[in-house]
Amino acid sequence: MIDINDLRIKINRDYKSKLKKFGKMNKTKSLIAGDSMVAYFMKYSSWSLQGIPGDTTEGLLNRINLIQKLNPKIVIIHIGFNDFIFIDEKKRSTVSNLKKISEKLVGIKVYICTPIPIVESRVGELKKIISNEKLSILRKEILDNFDPVDIIDLYPNFLQKAIENKNLYNEDGIHLNKNGYQIYKKIMELFYED
Repeated sequence: MIDINDLRIKINRDYKSKLKKFGKMNKTKSLIAGDSMVAYFMKYSSWSLQGIPGDTTEGLLNRINLIQKLNPKIVIIHIGFNDFIFIDEKKRSTVSNLKKISEKLVGIKVYICTPIPIVESRVGELKKIISNEKLSILRKEILDNFDPVDIIDLYPNFLQKAIENKNLYNEDGIHLNKNGYQIYKKIMELFYED
């Protein structure tokens, strides 16, 4: 079984160095902020990125100043998956945190991404914590709580591929591979401002 505390320790080692790196970023017009899905997009993207593997909506809310100081015109927020893993269900407030993040980015066009489904047959022990059913519920909550023009609905773009176990995901069934990121990139490019 996956030990969540061991996972937290590994993530925390990298967290502070990422914050330091983000603090040195140059101003940008377009930024994507989030968790590992954003961090691993680095290989394929010309966007400015602030992704930290393992980060939660609480974590992004706590580092919102690192986005504000860049004064971007557009920010895409893609985070929430790890809330299921690291935040107790009774204390989880993913959509509330996404709203707070959006509200704090005054004068910036903010888009909120729905989660990307997983290949459940590949996630092993994590299936006890996270499932496409839970991700679908989060998607619906986002759709119900944000203006449709402020949402990038990623979920349907990947759902059938995840169900069919198609080659868009790494072996972990969670993260995208090169093929998956090509789809992700095409979607994100629709919102890019130079």
